[in-house]
Amino acid sequence: MEVSNAYNAENRINNLRNDLRDAEIDDTENNTNNYQTSVYYIDILNSLERMGDFIINISQDLEKTFVRK
Repeated sequence: MEVSNAYNAENRINNLRNDLRDAEIDDTENNTNNYQTSVYYIDILNSLERMGDFIINISQDLEKTFVRK
């Protein structure tokens, strides 16, 4: 079991979240997006980032349970 795969996945999720969030903020500042809709969208992006954190936690627990015996 490779925990490094989980770290790589979480990094990709974080980078994607950052890119999408930055683009959304730019669009909102340029009045091309509705502010309230952008708030909901960014909240969804933050939830996806938390899922990345869960990936790390689960992978670390699996490693402790099955690999480090």
